[in-house]
Amino acid sequence: MTHIDPWRVVTTLTDETSLRNGNSIFAVSNGYLTLKGNLAEHRGGDHPTTLAAGVFDRADWIAFIRPTGQERRFHDPKYFDNAGWSPSIANLPDPIHLRVFMGSRELTFRAGTVHDFCQTYEMRRGLARYEYTHVSPEGRTTRVVMERFCSMNDPHRAHLRYTLTPLDHQDRIQVISGINGAVRSNLHNEKQIQVLSSRPLPDGACHLRGRTLHSEISLETAVRTRITAGTVKCAEPRIEESAVSWVFEVEGRTGKPLVVEKVMVVATGEDEVHGVACDPVTELENASTPDFETALAEQQAFWCEAWDRLDVQIEGDDEAQRDLRFNLMHLMSAAPRHTDRLSIPCKLLTGEYYQGTVFYDTDLYIEPVFVFTFPEIARSMLTYRWHGLEPGRRIAKRLGYKGAKFAWQAGPRGEEELGPWWRYTVLNIHINADVCHSLMLYLHATGDFDFVAEKGIDILVESARFYCSRAERGPEAGTCSLVEVAGPDEGHCESTDNFYTNSMAARCLRNAWAMLDRMQRERPHQYDAARERLHIDPSEPEAWLSVAEGLRILHHSRTRIYEQCEGFFSLKDAPDDLLQDRPFWWVIVHPYRAIYQPDVCMALALNRRDFDPDVLAANHEYYMPITLNFSSMSFCINAIMAVESDDMAYAYDQFRTSAALDLDPARTGRNDTHEGIHGTNAGGAWMAAVLGFGGLAVTGDGVSIHPRLPEKWRSLRYRFRFRGEVITCHVTHDRVHLEANGETGQELPLTVNGTAVLLRSGAAVEVV
Repeated sequence: MTHIDPWRVVTTLTDETSLRNGNSIFAVSNGYLTLKGNLAEHRGGDHPTTLAAGVFDRADWIAFIRPTGQERRFHDPKYFDNAGWSPSIANLPDPIHLRVFMGSRELTFRAGTVHDFCQTYEMRRGLARYEYTHVSPEGRTTRVVMERFCSMNDPHRAHLRYTLTPLDHQDRIQVISGINGAVRSNLHNEKQIQVLSSRPLPDGACHLRGRTLHSEISLETAVRTRITAGTVKCAEPRIEESAVSWVFEVEGRTGKPLVVEKVMVVATGEDEVHGVACDPVTELENASTPDFETALAEQQAFWCEAWDRLDVQIEGDDEAQRDLRFNLMHLMSAAPRHTDRLSIPCKLLTGEYYQGTVFYDTDLYIEPVFVFTFPEIARSMLTYRWHGLEPGRRIAKRLGYKGAKFAWQAGPRGEEELGPWWRYTVLNIHINADVCHSLMLYLHATGDFDFVAEKGIDILVESARFYCSRAERGPEAGTCSLVEVAGPDEGHCESTDNFYTNSMAARCLRNAWAMLDRMQRERPHQYDAARERLHIDPSEPEAWLSVAEGLRILHHSRTRIYEQCEGFFSLKDAPDDLLQDRPFWWVIVHPYRAIYQPDVCMALALNRRDFDPDVLAANHEYYMPITLNFSSMSFCINAIMAVESDDMAYAYDQFRTSAALDLDPARTGRNDTHEGIHGTNAGGAWMAAVLGFGGLAVTGDGVSIHPRLPEKWRSLRYRFRFRGEVITCHVTHDRVHLEANGETGQELPLTVNGTAVLLRSGAAVEVV
């Protein structure tokens, strides 16, 4: 049986699909900069990919869909056939650019044969590595090792170390190392970058200036290459049309490693907006003092502290442990700690798919991880949404409504990046309620009412206004309807009174009223400022409550099952071969009582402490068999609902699918990790483990913990932050042990398995 190291992701696969997926799996990132995991010696497959958070140009996003000729209910034919390119995250000049010649032949992955290939992610220190033995067509054998990381201590900086060891020859070695600006988007091979100038600098350094073609964002890349082991016979610069490099002639010796160390610095014209502007050449000088090992030690120190907060420890299931850590590492690597004007894209800055934009997935699936581990990051993500109110106001006004409507696919400044050809931008109005849900979770967990009074109240008020103006009179007296909407199940767009949308919107409306009321009582000066800033009419809050009470919630009183939308129960049963006969994912399942992904169950899972256990179980039992799970956001919701329904075998299966989705494509058959890590799913794996099996729930009433472990797990240990206190929760099958590790002096009332518990700061308590 293969040993699994729960701190290392390892693959030995070299087929083209696995290598492409590996580009995302082994991407290194620090929330500002990403270098995908492309092999320096592999010329096929995807373009080398370098991404900087918030740096967009454009790409032909719909090129994948246009030629199919399929009917698509969610596309507006007025716009679709003539749709142009869309704003999209840009693929920047490649700072890894590294080529090696052994004698007269270039060392490439496909010229010759490769043995003992192994890619590894060392998650304790955020280090990606690949290694293999290469045998050239002439029979010369060379050992290759590449290591790299993006600095978690400096957003602009990345490091690599490349080691070549001739095992049976003494060929002259030529190393070409620099910056390549001849890169293209991986979406549809678009050219996005114009190189303006390039120049060599002393001591193996290079500098390249460019800009994005259409958004005209300035770009600068500086690198320094040093040969730290091996005898350099000569070194000279080389300037090409779109590249600049140094060429090192090195004497090859059998059994003697040649070590190349490279420091890379990327800066963009967006840096000033985010408060991290720098001169890349100066930054390169500052970054060149420590060698690779010293910089790596600094990296490991960061991750040691990060894992202390972030880690979730599973005893008895090393594979699940490894997979969960993989997702947590990528989430942390994607967090933009350098700014509060950006959030985390659904592909975690590891891919260009979905244009690098922010969906509601971030608010509901990714942000909770940080609410409980790094609340300062969660606050920044909410601030990004606050900045997005202004474009949201313009969207609402264009649609004929009041308040603000958050963008469906939000760009760097919160603007809508999906064109009018996709009707979801109009129909998916639940995005506002999702943002407000994350805001209230943040408030309940942190107690940070300062943020709510300063910024969060704007989000709540403008969202309440939007829903109030969007609602129409319902069929019965005193009722309201939300018509022409798409809930999370995008297979039934254009629906009326979608349960998810109505129930979440009603919560948003009530919370807007409640937070204004609290401000008026507790912070009258800030209340007056908000009322003046937002031009709040005294009659508005009561109107919000009226709409909240009137929104129709369709419910079968006998079965206690919520109807997903008006008429859903009357739809036809889905044929058994529905999946087999669907050549494209966008073939709508609208005529059938089948759904893309959890909808009713998603609303129940997010607010599960507000529903009776038998209601959760009844809806899980009804909707689970008809949920097709096309979206990666499905599996954690399924797992949480299954835990609440005591369906533990299914809960474990769905958690494992969520945790391993990007590492084991066979679990879903999707095989699309090359497009980027499924960020929604990464956050969902944590949700399934901590909120599901760990039983953690935080509401306005406080903390409740009601855990249930999978049979094979011996224990589960996680940490969470609550009101400034760090609480360690250690769960076994027969007890829950809690420790408050802080020094706040608080007494925290908790509910554990239905028992009221008082946990004092600096103390511990155990519930059997």
